[in-house]
Amino acid sequence: MLRVFCLWALPTDEALAMLERDRAEYVRHLAQIETSLTTKDWAKNPTSRASRLTIEFGRRFYATQIEWIDWASAEVVASTLEPGGPLPGGDPPVTPDPRGRAHGARRRRPDAEPAR
Repeated sequence: MLRVFCLWALPTDEALAMLERDRAEYVRHLAQIETSLTTKDWAKNPTSRASRLTIEFGRRFYATQIEWIDWASAEVVASTLEPGGPLPGGDPPVTPDPRGRAHGARRRRPDAEPAR
């Protein structure tokens, strides 16, 4: 996280090179996981089944890292780290809640006790 936070201190080409190196490493790990998914017997015992859950976590983790690096690289190219440049990610969309509740307000279960 600290490396990502410090991207602003690097020239654009160095920031992009760092992201590309990280991306290549994540792609390598993801390829290893994908190979494991097709070559192992995940049903042979409870440990294998638990391992399958764990490897799925890794697969999704690396896929998300790659997706984020692609997004971040585009943001760096768009000069979002430069003073006066656009904000990374742009302005978040404002979507009013049609039910009139505050964002994040929890629904009460129909069978719950009335609020006091």
